[in-house]
Amino acid sequence: KDHELPLDVYSFDASGNLLWATYYGGASDEISTDIAITPDNKPIVVGFTWSTDLHILNAFQASNNGPTDAFLAKFNEQGYLERSSYFGSNNFEQAFSIATDYAGNIYFGGSTQSSNGIAFGSGFKQNTSGGWEGYVVKLDSAWVPQWSSYYGGAGDDEVYGISIEPDSAFVFITGYTNSSSGLDSNNVIPTAYAGGKDAFLARLNFNGALLNSCYFGGAGDDVGNAIDCQPNFLKIISVVGTTNSSSGIANANQVAIGGGTDAFLGDFRYDLTVISCTYHGGLGNETGEDVVDNNGGIFICGMTNSSSGVSNTNGFQQLYGGYNDGYVAGFMWFGMGNLYSSYYGSGLADQLLSIDEYNGGVYVTGESSSYDKMCFDNSYQNTNYNPNGWTTDFAKFTAE
Repeated sequence: KDHELPLDVYSFDASGNLLWATYYGGASDEISTDIAITPDNKPIVVGFTWSTDLHILNAFQASNNGPTDAFLAKFNEQGYLERSSYFGSNNFEQAFSIATDYAGNIYFGGSTQSSNGIAFGSGFKQNTSGGWEGYVVKLDSAWVPQWSSYYGGAGDDEVYGISIEPDSAFVFITGYTNSSSGLDSNNVIPTAYAGGKDAFLARLNFNGALLNSCYFGGAGDDVGNAIDCQPNFLKIISVVGTTNSSSGIANANQVAIGGGTDAFLGDFRYDLTVISCTYHGGLGNETGEDVVDNNGGIFICGMTNSSSGVSNTNGFQQLYGGYNDGYVAGFMWFGMGNLYSSYYGSGLADQLLSIDEYNGGVYVTGESSSYDKMCFDNSYQNTNYNPNGWTTDFAKFTAE
C-alpha cells in the first residue's frame, strides 16, 4: 500500500497549534499506516515494524515473532504512551487500517504470510489459503483479543481499509485480491473476479462471522484503499481506491477513465450491491487514498499528476501546482454530483494520504517535498526544512 509514513505522531488543536509530538520506534524500521481515535479521545496508531525492541506496555503480545510484525500504540492526551503491543507470528505481518466503535472495541486489518498464530476465536476463517493473506482482528477496550480471521483465496489478498457501522453491528473491510475464486459469498447479485487485481468488499458481524463479500473491478488493476460507513439511516458504505480499468467501474458523474490510473469512489448498500461509482481524474494518473463522510457529502483525497480535469470552480486551488499534487474532492451521496474539488500542491511532489471530518469541514494530511505555497504565514511550521525529501503536511478545509 502506498500510504506508508515514518512513525511520528502529532496532536494539533482546532486552530492548528501543535499540542505535542513524539517519535515511536526501535532500532530498526517502523512504518505507520493508520490512526484511530478512541471514545475517550486518545489516538491509536497502527503499522508494522522490523524492530524487536519497541517500547511495549500492557501488551497482549510482548515480542516480535517474525521478520516483521504489526504493532499498535495508544497515547494519552499529553502524548505519553499508554499501551502498545506487537501482533504477528513467525513470518511477515503488516497492519494497514484501524477503527474503533462507540464501546471502545478496536478492529484492525492487514496482511500476513504466517500460516499459524494469526486466526483465533470466532473468526470465520481459521486457515490461510496461501500467499499474502488478509486478516481482521478485534480487541475489546482493554486490549483483550476477541477474535481474528484470515481473509482471502489462493492468490494474494490484503486488507487496506476497515470501517465500523455506527451501531457496531457490522465490520466492513476493503483491499485488493488477485485470487480468482473464493471471495464472492452470499451476494444478492453474484460477482466474479475480472482479472489483474480486483478490489473486494466484505461485511462481518461483531463476532467475526462473514455475512457477505464481493469482487469489484474491471480487467485491469483495481485496489480498494479505504472504506467509510455513512449515517445509519442511509445504510450505505463508500469505498475509495485506484484503478486502471477502463470499464466495469463507473456509472455516475465521470463515467470514463481520464488517463493511466484514476481514483474511484463507489457507494454500496449493506448487501454490497453497488448504487453508484465514479472515476475521478484527468489525463494523467490519480490515486484514491482515503474517504470520509461529512456535512451531507463524501470527501476523498489522493494524488494526481494531471494538469486539468481534477479541480472545479469551487476548489480553493484550481490550477495544478506541478509534478505531483494532492487533491481533495467532495461528492453528494448516491453519486449525485461533484460538489467540490481542489488541487493541494506546489512545484514538487505532494500527495494527500488521509482525511477525517470535523463539524464543518475536513482535515487532510500527507507528504510534501515542495518548499513554498503549502502553508499560511501563521501556520505552526510554514517552512519545509527538507526540500530534497519528504515532509509531513497537514491542512484544514471547510465543507462550504
